[in-house]
Amino acid sequence: ERLDGMSRLTAVIAHEINNPLQAIVNTLQLLGRPLDPQKRERYLGMAQVEADRLVSIVQRALAIHQPNREGRRAVGLHALIERAVDQVLVQCNARHIKIKREYVHGSPHIIGVASHLREVFLGLIQNALEATADGGQITIRTQIDYEVAGAHDQVVTVEVIDSGIGIPDERLQDIFEPFYTTKQEHAGMGLTICYSVIEHHAGRLSVSSSDQGTTFRVSLPVASAADTV
Repeated sequence: ERLDGMSRLTAVIAHEINNPLQAIVNTLQLLGRPLDPQKRERYLGMAQVEADRLVSIVQRALAIHQPNREGRRAVGLHALIERAVDQVLVQCNARHIKIKREYVHGSPHIIGVASHLREVFLGLIQNALEATADGGQITIRTQIDYEVAGAHDQVVTVEVIDSGIGIPDERLQDIFEPFYTTKQEHAGMGLTICYSVIEHHAGRLSVSSSDQGTTFRVSLPVASAADTV
């Protein structure tokens, strides 16, 4: 199973890296010809876009097994979520999709790398957006959950709930697997990285679904009073 997983991983990474590499090679060949300054500038810009895409692919692959532990601090959970929401508001407004917040009183703080956690919430909200029909609703709910606290005094749970048609059971069991995707334009790394980031923040990421929609659930330890000083 591990060898099979490594083979699939290698094949997908090779495919993902080959596309921007080929685009860069083609652009460099064009730049080798006599060109007016405007075209040269345009081709250089195209090469830069593909180079940035390469860096993004490699960083996402590394993030699965080598999450950056630097920059951890106490951060307000609701502020993180709101920054993620801000990035999808234009899409939501264009499709008349409402984002409903049901936040627990106050603003729980969690310990973590703010940029990584924000990307997790952004990824989950974008998934919900893709699953929701025009005119639908996405609900973001937070609550303190004592039942799953375990070794931690308190755990805060974030639920991202869409109003889509749900995910079939046969797909649910594979949804966090590396490079599993049903969308041709996606690399299938998003949810795997989300799972890895939450795991390295001592949290849990789970999913449940029905024909009424899908709920992604993130549970994270609440920062202590000493951590927030």
